[in-house]
Amino acid sequence: EVEKPGTYYIAATVAGEQVALSDEYAIEIVPDEKPVVQIERPGRDWRATNIEEVPVRVRAQDDFRLQSVELRYSVNGGEWRSLPLDRGVKEIRAQTLLELEKLGEQEKKKSGSPLLAPGDLVSYYAVAKDHKRSVQTDLFMVQVQPFERRFLQQNAGGGGGMADEQGAISERQKEILLATWNLQRSDANNRQSREQLEANAKMLSDMQATLAQQARTLATRTRARAQVDADERIKQFVESLERAAVAMDPAARHLSAFELEKAVPSEQQALQQLLRAEAAFREVQVSMQSEGGGQGSQAARDF
Repeated sequence: EVEKPGTYYIAATVAGEQVALSDEYAIEIVPDEKPVVQIERPGRDWRATNIEEVPVRVRAQDDFRLQSVELRYSVNGGEWRSLPLDRGVKEIRAQTLLELEKLGEQEKKKSGSPLLAPGDLVSYYAVAKDHKRSVQTDLFMVQVQPFERRFLQQNAGGGGGMADEQGAISERQKEILLATWNLQRSDANNRQSREQLEANAKMLSDMQATLAQQARTLATRTRARAQVDADERIKQFVESLERAAVAMDPAARHLSAFELEKAVPSEQQALQQLLRAEAAFREVQVSMQSEGGGQGSQAARDF
């Protein structure tokens, strides 16, 4: 094991004496650089239907050799699964597929449906390791969307205020999730002091608790003002908001206790439920517009 600079040469023993057979060469110690890894494609969050295949291209390199490169993914905040890409080389550029239809089949035991539903979420990132260190990319997401993209006039069917409020809640939840992920990476790479990291985590915990209360308030207002049981989509909207708030509670506790790795799955589950609520709201808006606005059901108009 080379611990300090030195020299070496080749020698032979002749008549009990060592005789140099080569010049003397220097032994230098160079720092072992950490791997570099990035997701080249799609390189941003993505939307896809539940039967699409999303291509993901990963590029990684190391100054000596990559011990392993893999793509890790999670469906709706579930356990992380791994897709090995390559190993034993200095640089790779590998492509794999996130097959949403196959992922839906894997989730069938939980949901009962062989396909992912609009609003479901597949989170993924890449990780590269050399013999000492591990480096991971940012967190990216694939959001499942309906088969048809239906665009509404801004005021079609009414209810824009509630849509804006619910959309703001889901956007803030996404920001909390990504901030937690980046805080976790900073902790692993010692980019900030422990005091700074804990202060940031406490701030995120307070934001998460506030967001949970806002989601509950919106769900309570909707139950008070709309006939929830009269329309399955309205019922899904309210129940998704309530499930999101339930998932936010342990996320806030884990953040407060600086348990970042435990907070991420709950934050993913909360975001998934909020996106499902958005999908249900859009379905009601589309229904009211297609029925001529005022011709929609009383429950939808109340909503």
